[in-house]
Amino acid sequence: MPSEKETKGEISFISSKDKKYPSELLQTPWPPKGLYIKGNFAGDGPRVAIVGTRRCTSYGRDVAFKIAETLGREGIIIVSGLALGIDAAAHEGALAGRGVTWAVLGSGLKNIYPKAHMGLAKKIISEGGALISEYPQDLQARKHTFPERNRIVAGLAKLIIVIEAPEKSGALITARLALEAGREVGVVPGDVSRANFLGSNRLLREGAHPILNAEDAMYLIGIEPSNETPRLDKFDEIAESILQCLNSPKSADEIILETKLKPQLVSQKLMELELKNIIKSAGGVWKKNL
Repeated sequence: MPSEKETKGEISFISSKDKKYPSELLQTPWPPKGLYIKGNFAGDGPRVAIVGTRRCTSYGRDVAFKIAETLGREGIIIVSGLALGIDAAAHEGALAGRGVTWAVLGSGLKNIYPKAHMGLAKKIISEGGALISEYPQDLQARKHTFPERNRIVAGLAKLIIVIEAPEKSGALITARLALEAGREVGVVPGDVSRANFLGSNRLLREGAHPILNAEDAMYLIGIEPSNETPRLDKFDEIAESILQCLNSPKSADEIILETKLKPQLVSQKLMELELKNIIKSAGGVWKKNL
């Protein structure tokens, strides 16, 4: 049960010598000396980190949201960095699945960064999650604090999923730190023709686990998906419309024109079908997997 201090959203400090300090961080090569916490940090469920680029594609954002939503529904705590792009989608997905999410900041907890995510930060706390930082409460985010923050993201989770990362990306730093800490690293495959996926696809070539759906992530951390986990074994009407449209390869715009569906809905369904390895994209053109 969260303490009265946690439910009021006050900031507390946990020393590395405190019993409440996460044992997982102590097992890493670089544990912070202490953590500032706002919210409920008592969750003892399995944790998965979801990371990726700030300047993500709509595909990457949808994938991050959907995987986090499913994992959150399964009681898995989603860890990310509250940044724009993939991080925000992961936090929002976990909340949509009525799950718990932890945000590790590159700033002090009285200086939420980015300021555009003040509302998201408040919602994370109100829904039973936590904001975490190793920095003094009033410290402003600086260039070096983000890669430092990434080691905590990596250390807190059992599995780190990279959704979308170009060749120079903080998400790749998180993946490297995760490997140094003995964690599993998974990657959602992306379009090989797009620069935004060069770094994450390279991780796959180097031996990272391919993550095609939330179930892949659960199996990697030793959890059997429940019967309530959404699947696409039986296609819904929208998915069937898209598959019928893909009797020949088409771009997303062509699919929208032909099916007369809303762009956001098409984007979501394309992502779901690709995660199930039913369709694939190359150079912006979608086609069925044979």
